[in-house]
Amino acid sequence: VQLDRTLIAIRERGVFDTLDLALHVFRIYLWPLTITMCLGVIPLAIVNHVLTIWMVQIDPDAPLLEEQVFGLIRFVWTMALLVVIEAPLAYAFTTCYLGKAMFLETPVIRDVVREVLPYLPRVAWCHVLLRGVLPAWLLLLAVDRDSEYSFAELLLTLLFLVVLVRRATAPFLNEILLLEKNPLRAADPYAMTARKRSAVLHGSNPARLFNQGFVVSASAVLLTLAMFGTLLCWKGLFLDDWTVGLGMFVMGAPLSMWMTALFLTVV
Repeated sequence: VQLDRTLIAIRERGVFDTLDLALHVFRIYLWPLTITMCLGVIPLAIVNHVLTIWMVQIDPDAPLLEEQVFGLIRFVWTMALLVVIEAPLAYAFTTCYLGKAMFLETPVIRDVVREVLPYLPRVAWCHVLLRGVLPAWLLLLAVDRDSEYSFAELLLTLLFLVVLVRRATAPFLNEILLLEKNPLRAADPYAMTARKRSAVLHGSNPARLFNQGFVVSASAVLLTLAMFGTLLCWKGLFLDDWTVGLGMFVMGAPLSMWMTALFLTVV
């Protein structure tokens, strides 16, 4: 590790400069980022699919029927809430890879996995329990599937808002846990735990972090729509099928959300 030399010059940047810079990093490390994304996203995507697929009836070749619109909107909205809540957990390997690449290393994905695995329990504790992943799953299991909308889904939306605000004001939890490797607890009262480090890192200017989070969230909506449109174009060009059926929403919408979340991880 070359602590005095970095891939990117360290200086203060505005949110739009950071978004622009992230595009270049995303382009250079596209394939490694995609592989590390798959390591974390695939298990979570399977869980999400099982929890939400009952909302729609899948027939990839069938056109979208009017009576299926509500279920489709319900599915896409719920999937968006899950992806936002789960994204930091899904991209733990990506964060570690970027941390190594920042200091001019040539990261090997196998070594990244080995480095992350010992710290997965603390990452899981923070994200699965404290930042809403497990509560979100439990709320979906409690949804009344015979009703058009249930109180559990309202609670899931409120949980999403709480997580979003918390993420906006303290976004660098993965970096603290995986790159700086701060422990959750320590016997030494003067040790730099993850909680203390988060207070130091995020406490200096929370308003600025919140404003950046708002801009990034707005960008996420536009990027997801753009990604979905791109997938639709690819489907039309390669399969000569320009219809927007249920299969396109069931598979294309979550993929668009996860790809957008990957880019925002780089940001």
